[in-house]
Amino acid sequence: MTFFDEHPVAWSNVVSLLCERLRHTNEQMTEVAMVALPVRLAKALLRMTPPEQDLGSGQAYPPLRLTQRQFGQFIGATRESVNKHLGVWQRRGVIRITKGMIEIQNRSCLEDLARTA
Repeated sequence: MTFFDEHPVAWSNVVSLLCERLRHTNEQMTEVAMVALPVRLAKALLRMTPPEQDLGSGQAYPPLRLTQRQFGQFIGATRESVNKHLGVWQRRGVIRITKGMIEIQNRSCLEDLARTA
């Protein structure tokens, strides 16, 4: 508190940061409660990878090193449900799962899935 007494401008920075984090948490909670699992899964994959314009020409998306259990915890789903949807997407060529890593093969298809909310 002494720091804030000496630097009153810092209060606004702290409050702004807390508000931003609260908004983000609120969005996540709303998403878990109201959005279907495939949509949440697609959105999470998209958030974890750089947009196409951030990649060099012809460069592949970096693989995600996240277990399906961790992924499920991240989006509020069971590992089994995550596995089921990722398996469907792998068969459709949207993603590829190799050695515990998820690679995006078709970002535009994921974006379409994420927009179905």
